[in-house]
Amino acid sequence: MFFYFKRRFFDDFAKIGFLLVPLRLFMGIGWVRAGVEKFLDPKWSSGETLIKFLNANETFSPIYNVLIDNLFIPQAAIFANLVSFGQFLVGVSIFTGTLTNISLLIAIFMNLNFILMEKTLPSAFYIIIQVELLLMDTGALLGVDSLLNKKIPFSFMTARPFKYGKNLSLEKKYFFVGMILFFLLSFLGISEVKHLSPHAVHDPEMIFFVMCTYASFGYALQIYRFRRGIRKEFRSLSIISENDKTYDVLTLDLSHEGVSFLIPSSLKDDITRVEKYEIDLFDRISRKVIKLDGKIKYAINYGPIGGENYTRVGFIFSNLPLARELTSKIMDSNIERIVNNSMLSGREDETKKAS
Repeated sequence: MFFYFKRRFFDDFAKIGFLLVPLRLFMGIGWVRAGVEKFLDPKWSSGETLIKFLNANETFSPIYNVLIDNLFIPQAAIFANLVSFGQFLVGVSIFTGTLTNISLLIAIFMNLNFILMEKTLPSAFYIIIQVELLLMDTGALLGVDSLLNKKIPFSFMTARPFKYGKNLSLEKKYFFVGMILFFLLSFLGISEVKHLSPHAVHDPEMIFFVMCTYASFGYALQIYRFRRGIRKEFRSLSIISENDKTYDVLTLDLSHEGVSFLIPSSLKDDITRVEKYEIDLFDRISRKVIKLDGKIKYAINYGPIGGENYTRVGFIFSNLPLARELTSKIMDSNIERIVNNSMLSGREDETKKAS
């Protein structure tokens, strides 16, 4: 068990998204602190402090004013306890990486409410951080979501770095709805902007507009990544074959549409001369081998490795529906390994294992 968690830690540590893990822990501690602070305040639990806060601060939205007068103040005790419990649970969830994405969405919602009450700092900074944590799926790094996302495969609930599989259409709808929702909310802010002078950047309505636009843009980028097909770093040994000719190759990255791999430049003419190949992709971690037909799209110089020059080859799958189904099995396993160049010298042994 110790070696398993040790390996998981160093695997996560090697990923680029790990740089955001300290920010996730910071946000989690911040929300827990805010929740505990309110728990210990009897006047907050009774709703007295919340009523004073609502009466002391104005909002730029007429709609929000109606909610304050007719809902929040009359039910202040209920909402005060919802806020304190919500902040505490959101903090624990973000800190431990458990159901991280739904907790980050709730946190963003609470920060937008603070901005509506013209409390822009530090909510504006928190929203930027939380949108990044949400879209980078940091809950799957040193978090419980790395286990939960296999049982709860929905990006609006758990952090899922690779959003493929049977719920792909639902995932796309989630990001589309998120993009539209934040885009519409941005109009709530821009409609109340009274001037566009340089001082407007300090106005709560302008900050609200910018934060919602930023979140909408982030969701739009995720949709774009779906359309392009996210390429996953997939460095392992594979085989391409045509009739009786077989070549061992080192794959670099993988998508639903194709794969790129390295070959010695001395073999470039022999390999690129043939238009169609069958490729055997060997996942060294899950020990799975998938076979797909396709053709070579490009071959460009990669550079020297260990004294020998190599060429990068782009390979496009012929049967895209089948390719999507088979590559999803590897991508959903959340495998991201970077292997050293010594694999090239041992590719024959590894290929035998793959077979």
